[in-house]
Amino acid sequence: MEEKQPVQLIVQNCPTEEDEIDLWQLWETIKKNRKTIYKVTIIVFLIALAYIFIKTPLYQAKTLMQIGYIGDKPIEKANIVAQKIKTVFYVGSPLQKKIDKEAFVDSVNPVKKVDKLIDITAYGVSNEKAVNKIKEVLNYVRKDEKLKIEHFKKDIQAQIDKTQRDIDKLKLVDIKKIDDQIILIKKQNLAQLDDKIALYQKEMVPNIEKKIEIAKKQIEKFEKNIQNLQDSIQNAQDKAFIALTLVQISNYQNMIYSRQLQINDLALQKEKILKETIPNLQRQKEKILKETIPNLQRQKEKILKIEIPKLQDNIESLRYKLTEAYISPSRFVGDIQTFDKPTKPKKKLILVVALITGLILGVFLVFFLEFLKSEPKKENE
Repeated sequence: MEEKQPVQLIVQNCPTEEDEIDLWQLWETIKKNRKTIYKVTIIVFLIALAYIFIKTPLYQAKTLMQIGYIGDKPIEKANIVAQKIKTVFYVGSPLQKKIDKEAFVDSVNPVKKVDKLIDITAYGVSNEKAVNKIKEVLNYVRKDEKLKIEHFKKDIQAQIDKTQRDIDKLKLVDIKKIDDQIILIKKQNLAQLDDKIALYQKEMVPNIEKKIEIAKKQIEKFEKNIQNLQDSIQNAQDKAFIALTLVQISNYQNMIYSRQLQINDLALQKEKILKETIPNLQRQKEKILKETIPNLQRQKEKILKIEIPKLQDNIESLRYKLTEAYISPSRFVGDIQTFDKPTKPKKKLILVVALITGLILGVFLVFFLEFLKSEPKKENE
């Protein structure tokens, strides 16, 4: 017997009539219910028109605010300042319109890639109100910066005062001290040295020379006396007389020897004074004139030409830090931009959107109603 081959049934997925979408039928449905679509569109348009007339027109004011700076650094980072403004002025909060009925801050955004700029936009029932609201923002930021700026200025002023005190000390104390030292050296040290030199030259050396002369005359006198005594004993016979005379001669010889020693000592004293004492005093005087006083004068000149000018330059640099060129509170970059006509509500845009929305809602409503009508028919079949 032959084996029966199994029959393969090929089932094709053929779309049913229900799954098919007839574009022409859709168009007929829209065409048939066009009045409904027109009505819905008109109603939405009228609602938008009523909203436009009821809504209070708002004027826009916008500007760029530059964050205050000290030197080349902002007093506070732009994103932090922006966040503070948003918090204080309720930006994006439901409470904002309840609190600020006539004007409010709409947006506060740091400018990208620029550290010191913030873009501020405000709306108000008039341009003046919107501008005043932006000015309120600036006043708030400046008030917040004021304490930091004042603290910085106090620190700089304290540095200026300290530097000025240093200058006054150099002028009134250090320089005066140097001048007093120079005067004291000239009056005391130099005067004393001059007096000592004069004393040695005019008194002590002449006195020594006089003593030497006196001693020499005494020696001459003693030598004459010895000669006389020697002459007297040549013809004398009395031994006692001769012995006594020899004793006197011996005494005179001792006295001559003593005077000769005195002369030698005085000569040494004179030589020491002339070759050591006076030259030493002159060298001391020369050292004072060529080293001590010039050193003091150089110290004074250094103070006057280097140290004081350097401190004065520091004061000028510090004073520059108190100027508006170095310290600047927050300010607007240019004028606040306003518009002659209200920017909210945007009438044309609202009406265009209302027309499009009305058409879409009308078409949706028509198809929805057709769907509701077709459901009972399907159930009956």
